Amino acid sequence: MKGRIMDNETLGIYIARARKAKGLTQKELAERLHVTDKAVSKWETGRGFPDIKVLPVLAAELGISLAELLQAQEPAPSASVLSRETIGTKTASSPAIRARSSQFLQWLFLIVGSIGLAAGIYCLIRYMQWNSLGIIGGSDASTDILIVDSSPGLPWQWILLFSISLLCLFAGIALWFFRRKQVSRRNKK
Repeated sequence: MKGRIMDNETLGIYIARARKAKGLTQKELAERLHVTDKAVSKWETGRGFPDIKVLPVLAAELGISLAELLQAQEPAPSASVLSRETIGTKTASSPAIRARSSQFLQWLFLIVGSIGLAAGIYCLIRYMQWNSLGIIGGSDASTDILIVDSSPGLPWQWILLFSISLLCLFAGIALWFFRRKQVSRRNKK
């Protein structure tokens, strides 16, 4: 038992799960074990413990080993052991999870793209204000000095920000169209 003390409740829960997994009622299991259905009920509720002579037969009827029964541990799951309810639940929730994650990504891309695009446009306007042509001087034409922009061009950070923002925005719009197309396909079926 590997240092674990088994109690009646733990064993009872395990027996009930194993019985239900086999599709047996308490009465059917009791008939196969040659005991009363009240005895099976007492085992499953933790108010009683199966007789030592019944344990090997009980394990065989439940389709488990005697060691698994005595340890009251679930065997390692395999494809054949999974119940139809479990498989149905996993596959039923899978499209819903994918739809939610797709919608989350869509909104994330749209928000990041919009904020980045707005910041990029703001930076472009500020850059154009800072690096524009200017005239310094008085009102007479002889003292005017023309200042010409000598900067090398837009900073690479602005170009990177603007590019990433546009990519995010386009990805968000593409996801929106893709999700819309999927919904219309589902509605046609």
